This record gives sequence, C-alpha cells and structure tokens, in this order.
Amino acid sequence: MKKVLLIILSLNMSFMWAQEVSNKELIKNGNKYYLNNEFEKAINEYEKVIKSGYESPDLYYNLANAYYRQKNNVMAIVNYERAKLHSPYNEAINHNLDIANRIVQDKIEKLPQFFISEWLSTLIVSYKSKTWAIISIFSFFLCLTLALLFFFSKVSVIKKIAFWTGILFFTLSISTYIFSYNQKQKLTKHNMAIISEKAITVKSSPNENGTELFIIHEGLKVEITDNSDAWLEIKLIDGKVGWLPVASIVRI
Repeated sequence: MKKVLLIILSLNMSFMWAQEVSNKELIKNGNKYYLNNEFEKAINEYEKVIKSGYESPDLYYNLANAYYRQKNNVMAIVNYERAKLHSPYNEAINHNLDIANRIVQDKIEKLPQFFISEWLSTLIVSYKSKTWAIISIFSFFLCLTLALLFFFSKVSVIKKIAFWTGILFFTLSISTYIFSYNQKQKLTKHNMAIISEKAITVKSSPNENGTELFIIHEGLKVEITDNSDAWLEIKLIDGKVGWLPVASIVRI
C-alpha cells in the first residue's frame, strides 16, 4: 500500500513539475510573440497557461495588453480587472485599466458610500487573502496564550491586562478572518463582469418579454446579483438593477 501511495505521489509531483516547465515555456513564447507584434499567437500561449490552472497578475496583465493591442477592448478590460484582483495597487495595471476604460461609453456615477464602509473596503484589499489569514491565525494564537495567562495567573493586574488584550486579539482574529474570506470570495466567486455587447437593453425580468429599463454598452463593469436559467441579474454602481442574457457578459 505504501509503495502504491509513493508511486502516486511521485507521479503527481512529476506531473506538477512538467506542468510548471510547460507553463514557463508557454509564457516565454507568449512574451516573444508579443514583442514581435504577433498578438494572436501571444494570446493563445497565455490562454493555455490560464487553462492549466495557473494565475498571476503579470500573466493577466500581459494577456490584457495583447488584447488591447488587438483592439479587443472588452477582453483587455476583463483581463486588466482579473490582474487587479490579484494585485489591487499595481500602478501599471491600474494605469492601463484606466486607459482601456476611457473607450467605455457609459459614464456612471457611483452611489456615495458611508465613510466607514469605504475605509473598510480599502483596508480589506490592502492585503491578499493569505496575508489576512496569517494575521488571523497569529492573533488567535496570541489570544489563546493570553487566555492561559488569565486563568493561571494569580496577579489581578496581569489577569486584567491578559483579559482585555485577549479580547482585542480575539476581535482582530475574527475581523482578519472575515477579511481573508472576503478577498478569497472575490477571486473565486466571479460575481463581477464586463458587458461584451456593443449595446444591450436591460430587462425588468429574466425573459425577452420583460419591460425595457435602460441601455448599457460594451466595456461597462457590472455586479452579478442573481441568475435564472440563461439570464443574469446585474447591478450598476449607481444602484440600477435589471436582467441580461448570460451571453452578453464576460465574468471577471
């Protein structure tokens, strides 16, 4: 049994190593094609890497640049947004995304946020999910240490300090766990999308007979809030809500 497990583990390691080597070669080829202005070939190489399950902000950034040079603005925005999910404060990503968004026809004003909500949103994206998870685990470990100190110390001052500091670290642990979960959800839930149609009418219900509410255009970023068969409920940053066919958007 042990030999079988070792063989399986060895084969798995060999496959992972071979996949990593293959991905590096594909990225290298993609970069070479891009420099030679062969953008279609570069896109094909980068897409193969992504299909293998590998993701990185640099990979999505390079793919977005190739799409942009091909004048495929929708897929450029999609991949700049994907790169931004992995690296929210990368200046090059944000700069190129801003340039790509200048072509977007719809200029929608965002609903004002309560300043605490806005501050929390900024704080959460300041670190990756793994970083928040590490802070959460470390804070919980300190909380347990302080709990032991509280229960076993016979000095009242130390007990008080241990109790209140423990409460502080417990709160920090729970908060950072929520932050980590929130960041992870952004990468896995894919509830943001880009409109891929030149122009499309948003309906009041998930069918062609629904009331026509408003028209939006390609490149606009929307939030997916619900789904029904081949339809998705979307929400704009100004609070407007409606339904669109699945085929009219590309998930980030």
